[in-house]
Formats: sequence, structure tokens, C-alpha cells
Amino acid sequence: MKTRLTLKSIKYSRIVFIICFMAYTCAYVGRTNYSAALAAIVTQGLFTKPQAGIIGTVFFFCYGSGQIINGFLGDRFSPFGMIAGGLSISAAANLMMSFSDSYIVMSVIWGINGVAQSMLWSPILRIFSGVIHEDLRQKACLNVCITVPAGTVVAYLMSTLVIKYSVWQNIFRIASLVLCAAAVIFLCVYSRVKKHFTLEEVAIPKVKSSDGKASSMKLLPVMLTSGLVLAMLPTMLHGALKEGITTWVPTMLTETYTVSASFSVFISVVMPVFNVFGAYFISPLYKKLFRRNEMISAMFCILVACIPLTVLLFIGKIPVLLGIVMLAVTTTMMHAFNYMLITMVPVRFAPFGKTSTVTGLMNASAYAGCALSAYGFGWVSDAVGWQKTVVFWMIIAGVIIVSCLMCMKPWRRFTDSLDAEERRAKQNECV
Repeated sequence: MKTRLTLKSIKYSRIVFIICFMAYTCAYVGRTNYSAALAAIVTQGLFTKPQAGIIGTVFFFCYGSGQIINGFLGDRFSPFGMIAGGLSISAAANLMMSFSDSYIVMSVIWGINGVAQSMLWSPILRIFSGVIHEDLRQKACLNVCITVPAGTVVAYLMSTLVIKYSVWQNIFRIASLVLCAAAVIFLCVYSRVKKHFTLEEVAIPKVKSSDGKASSMKLLPVMLTSGLVLAMLPTMLHGALKEGITTWVPTMLTETYTVSASFSVFISVVMPVFNVFGAYFISPLYKKLFRRNEMISAMFCILVACIPLTVLLFIGKIPVLLGIVMLAVTTTMMHAFNYMLITMVPVRFAPFGKTSTVTGLMNASAYAGCALSAYGFGWVSDAVGWQKTVVFWMIIAGVIIVSCLMCMKPWRRFTDSLDAEERRAKQNECV
């Protein structure tokens, strides 16, 4: 048996969801703003593309490393305190970025921001999977996916206006103000809600191992039995693909179609607007067609993404609007994949009290890929051009599909055991 904090009130659970939603949306403003400012920084000649990519690489390395540590801590300390701390440190890092013009100094500062940002997602998912009222948990995990495109849209729109009428440094100053406000609001609301929390005891479920025996396992054996360790490979490759496309789209459009930096940033807002629908597209298919198997659902997302990637092989020859739509469809399916492996997979470990830990591990895998792509695709595009870079993206997509296939059987066995345990628990409650 384990004890955990829960909210029995649907009203206060909704309030907690709202402040967490607000916090993560604002957090994305304070991390996506660098990608939005990247085209202007490169255009001004402040850094070369590989140097600018190093800053993004440092961020993702620190974010991924921090995910492992903060995911572990998120299951052992107050998730609310971690969220408030992450917002505050990120605000300070953004402010410092606005006063630097050295890519080495900016790499250090943005690395600190990466550690701060890693203090947010794992605790939030822990709150949604085990703290708020059980009737709201599934919807909360789905609707929180809106925060990523919402924060990205705000960051890109803000950056467009700043680049057009001011200097790029103000992008980071405004983000700092947004993060400060989010931290203050989060703490004020939490101080009013926390008195409504209660303690409850929950049983640790038994799962079947490969030999068919059911037992209560610790985290590492469960990770091996479930195939979660194998699932880290497609998660890492997906991170490389998703972030590689997202980070370099403004620069790609600027160089391929010779449009202005501010125009390419603005038009890239189309992509996160599309991305909102990724999780909502895959969710009904996941429940009905794929029988709640996250690995099959994730593989399907990548298969669909291969269609627009094929069209993008002709980037520069197709109209700019069609290119943007194809990029938007690709990133939408990347976000659908992200929902499956970064959100739904960790939620499966809530009965073990390990949602935050597993979230940290999966996010660390994803951002290991992000770290490689931030620098790697900048270098590749310089060396061979954007068309051949798209070929690299397609090769990565193919490896992801094969990796998901390898994970399907052990993951199905694991989830079937959990579902059977849940049904037995409900029958005992009825008796």
C-alpha cells in the first residue's frame, strides 16, 4: 500500500488543472522564444547557424538531464513547490539572456533555463494522474496538450512583433515578465486550495512477467517487463525529429524561399495551431481502433507523418504555403506521438506511484534526441541543403516505426495485466 494526496472536490480539481495549464503554457513561452528569435539572430550575423544550434543543444541536454533528477524528485516532494520554483528560475534565466551577446554565455544561461523547465512537466503529470479527482484525470491529461501549441503560438506572435518593431533581446525580457506573473498566480491560488487535500491509501498492482507469473514488482523490473526500456529509443528519435523540424522551420523558410525573418516566424504560427489537433485526432483511435495500446497508436502517428515528409522532398519547388501546410501536418502527428509516449505511457505507472519518475525518464529520452537535432540539423542543412535534410528526417521516421513494432508485444502484456487488476479492484469495491 502507498499513501498519496488527493482532491475529492471536482471544483478544486478544476482550479488546480487551470493553474497547472496556465503555468505550463507560460513556461513554453519562456523556452520556445529562443527558436522564435533564432532566425533574427542568424540573419543579423551575431552567430553562425552551428553556433546558434549549440545554445539549443545545451538547453536540451540540461533539460533532459534535469528530467531524470526532477522526475525522481517529483514523486517524493511537493509537485506544487517544484512548479513554482521552476517558473521563477526560468524567469531569471530569460532576463539574463537579454543582456548577453556571446553564444558561450548564452549557452550557460539557456542551460540553466533547461534545468528550470525540467522541474515542470513531471510534477504536473503526477498531479493530473493521481492528485486531482479521478473523474477529471483522463480529460486533464488530454487537454493539457493544448499548452504546448498555445505557448508556442504566444511566443511566435510576440517574437514577430518584437522583431518587426524592436530588438530581439526584448523577446526574452517579455518572457521573463510572463513567467514571473505565472509563478505569483500559481502560488497564490495553490495557497487557497491546499487545505482541501486529503490523504488516501492505494494498493500497488501486480503485473505479469514474461513467464506469466503475476507479482508486485519494483520500478526497474516493471520497466524491463513492460518494454518501457525499449520504448525509450523511438521516444528519443521522435524528439530529434519533432524538435529538429520545429527549431529550424523559420530558418528553413527564410533560406529556401528568401522571405524575411519576421515573415517566416509569423507564418510558422500556422504549425502550432495545427498541432492542437494532434492529441484529439489520435485519442479516439487510441481508445477504439487500437484498443488502448500506446505503442500501436504512436507507430500510426509516424506512418501518417511520412506522407507530408515525402512532399517536403520537393521543398523550394512547391509553393511556400503548401510547404508550411506539410510541415504543420508533420509536426501535428509528432505531437500526437508525443501525447502517446510522453503523457499516456507515464500515466500507466500511476498505480505504482511512479508517474513523475517515468515521465522524467521518457522526457529525458526525447530531449536527448532534441539535443542532437538542435545542432545536428543545423550542420546537416549547411552541408547538404534542406532537401537532403528532409531525407534524414524520413530515415529517422522509418527507424521509429521499427522500434515501436519491437515494443508492442511486451507493452500489451503489461497493460493487459494493469487493466485486469483495475477491473478486480472495481469488483471488490462493488462487493
